[in-house]
Amino acid sequence: MSYIKHFQIYSPKILKERRLLVLSDLHIGKNSDEHMTELIKEIKPKKKDIDLILMPGDIIHSEDILDFAAFRSKIVNQITELTNGIPTFISAGNHDQMTREGFERWRKSNYKRLKELLNNIKNVTFLDNEQVEYEDLRIGDFTPSIDYYLTQHEKPVALINEYKKVSDKVNFAKGSYNILLSHDPKSLLRIAHSPRGNLISRADLVLSGHTHEGLVPYGLQGKTERGFVSPTYEPLPKYSMGDYKCKNTIYIINGAVNPFVESPIINNMLGINYSIIDLANGPKLSYVKK
Repeated sequence: MSYIKHFQIYSPKILKERRLLVLSDLHIGKNSDEHMTELIKEIKPKKKDIDLILMPGDIIHSEDILDFAAFRSKIVNQITELTNGIPTFISAGNHDQMTREGFERWRKSNYKRLKELLNNIKNVTFLDNEQVEYEDLRIGDFTPSIDYYLTQHEKPVALINEYKKVSDKVNFAKGSYNILLSHDPKSLLRIAHSPRGNLISRADLVLSGHTHEGLVPYGLQGKTERGFVSPTYEPLPKYSMGDYKCKNTIYIINGAVNPFVESPIINNMLGINYSIIDLANGPKLSYVKK
């Protein structure tokens, strides 16, 4: 069973029609490969219509799996089969830069080995607080350090401080249609809804994951913005799912590809989650959820 979110976005800055596939929170290495096998099988007939694949983080579950050649091969094979030569842009999540030491105990690591591994796959680009031009689009990422997750507890003020360190690299130029990958949506949206406004003001579309739809979706088919509990055990977390428009920026929170991520393992009610986004030229910014 899969839960697919489908969006249509119009903007005068979009010069060419495209279909985007958004996948996040694969958490390879967490448990069995059943979810990846199912995803690859389900996506295969859709690939002919996909122009770009975007992955905003948590490709792996714990960075230390890269110590093992068998896991490195598995990751390369699965991402290769999943992307199949389609231009793909990836950013890091929190799990890509930390190592598990016990039940719910983690230590700092980094995503450099994962970046090197995935950048060797055809047409795959692992972004590292940077932006690249892709035809008439600009695609970038904002990836806070692991301290933001482990010691700063994902607070908005901590995200603002992380942004100041890399702002010269992740700020977009005017004119182009700008897509930002940033794994954690919670602080970005809290900042966007505050008097400060959007942290990265020239981003037209922000794609995130991380919150896993609040573990248990609150409302039929996840059609509200809350879940019952977040992966950090926050009750009724706001911005755990859904889509939002703040001024001229659209935020879309992707659910987890791996439906068996956290403890308690109860966020599989909607199964594998992914999003399909159609971009098209239009006289003004607008979007609809199909």
